[in-house]
Amino acid sequence: MNRIIAIAAVAIATVAGAANAMTQDNAAAVRAINSYAPSVDVSTLDDSTILAALQAIHGSGTESEKSSTVRAILLNAN
Repeated sequence: MNRIIAIAAVAIATVAGAANAMTQDNAAAVRAINSYAPSVDVSTLDDSTILAALQAIHGSGTESEKSSTVRAILLNAN
């Protein structure tokens, strides 16, 4: 019985940690996208659009190129 409780506690702690990490990652993604396109409501974007924008942000190129690419991605998403 104690073993089951210990396993359940570890599982709950693992899930809680993963959920916290996902929340932090999402907040970082929102900040990154909003730094290039401040007026965009990221919550309205689908996952593929967010991923494409983040790839452009973290890719190579000048800040001007990244900004233009992110804006183009977001403009085409709507």
